[in-house]
Amino acid sequence: MPVSVPISVNVIDRPEVTILPLPAIIPSSQPIIITSSISSASPVSLAWTCSPSCPISVALYAATLYIPANSLLPNTTYIFTLIASLSSNSAVNSSASTNIFVSYAAPVVIITGGSQTVRSNQDFTFDLSSSYVPGFAAAVLSYSWSCVSPSCASLSVAQGTSAQHVYVAGSIPLNQYTFSATATYAGRSSSITATIQIVAGNPPLASIQTLPPPVLSSSKIVLQGIGLPPVGEPSSALAYTWTILDGGDINLAS
Repeated sequence: MPVSVPISVNVIDRPEVTILPLPAIIPSSQPIIITSSISSASPVSLAWTCSPSCPISVALYAATLYIPANSLLPNTTYIFTLIASLSSNSAVNSSASTNIFVSYAAPVVIITGGSQTVRSNQDFTFDLSSSYVPGFAAAVLSYSWSCVSPSCASLSVAQGTSAQHVYVAGSIPLNQYTFSATATYAGRSSSITATIQIVAGNPPLASIQTLPPPVLSSSKIVLQGIGLPPVGEPSSALAYTWTILDGGDINLAS
């Protein structure tokens, strides 16, 4: 006669953890947002780890991890791991990991003075020395610059690789010149242009400080103009007028 024996089976609901795909390389100047998906019929507890050690300052026990920009060392691969454990039994857990290589940010190229007007009887220094790599003050940049407008044919020096070049007074004919400059560090480059107007006499001078890229459409843009009065005249003699040459329907607020 068959005999039935009851068997007790303890089915453990092990959490399932998935980390959503991320770019394999992220510049140090960008924040890192790691998003995960947790599947479990029972309440779980979450914990993130990072190797090598890195600051995890926000949402340490949440499914989404936020690492602020410039928090991680460039030129380093980090392994982020999310561990999901049953709240009732931490020994029952699952994990998922993702590798992220943090690269150096692209340089921010600055032409001192930006687009500007220069008196022909004064020296003009084409200066890139204020350029920098975000989050890495010790970076030593390499430069490449050139004058790219048709008027540049009249220049004795129209290109170079130094951070600065001095054009002595009277060496640049009266005209308008467009310069392009590129800064490079650790294989990442950025470029910028500026227009230099060489004028005769003793007029007031104007320049606009260069905006570091990127400029987001959702951000307020502040343009900083710099004016120099004619030699011998007070700054109070200056008056400013802004004009948009190309940009569509934009309102200016001073």
